[in-house]
Amino acid sequence: MTLRALILLLAIVLFMSISACGFFQDEETPEGADASTAESAAPEEEKDFIQKVRDFVETAKETADSLMAEKEKESEETTIVQEGPPPLAAPQYVELGAFVVNLNDSKYFLKTTITVLLADQMAKGWLEKRMPIVKDLIIAKLARLSSKDLKNTRARQLLKNDLKIQLNSLFPNNAGWMDPNNPGKKDRRPIKKILFQEFYTQ
Repeated sequence: MTLRALILLLAIVLFMSISACGFFQDEETPEGADASTAESAAPEEEKDFIQKVRDFVETAKETADSLMAEKEKESEETTIVQEGPPPLAAPQYVELGAFVVNLNDSKYFLKTTITVLLADQMAKGWLEKRMPIVKDLIIAKLARLSSKDLKNTRARQLLKNDLKIQLNSLFPNNAGWMDPNNPGKKDRRPIKKILFQEFYTQ
């Protein structure tokens, strides 16, 4: 049961309980009053009670909607806070081009176009000068994939992580570029993201 439905149910039960205690108790006809007059007044009191119930339920509904809206807003704010490290001040992109490889367990092939995101312009220049090695490493990795390895988005994310680790392993440990998120420290993993511009099997 959702929070909105629970609040409405509790509101109705509470209002009915209070009303049952005060409204539905048998009232004695005042001495000297006409019984028919008392009976004719009863439908009007019932209508008034029904209207009160409707007003109460409407108020409870509005309260529930307001609480749900605040809860969703808090959830969105929490998601924004937990997004991770700040974006790079000067992102550097290197397009590695398109790759087409046969999957090793089927007649299908994989086609993907890959771009890498780096944190430093010097690291970008270093990588561009070694493009044949980079492409050979990527082709070797992709050629080992099977159709089972590409069934869901999680597998694609794992592939991105593997490629990032292998490409970062090409960079020297005594790199001359600095880590943008840790001032004063050298960045041994300058490739921050692997980006697929296209990714499909055929």
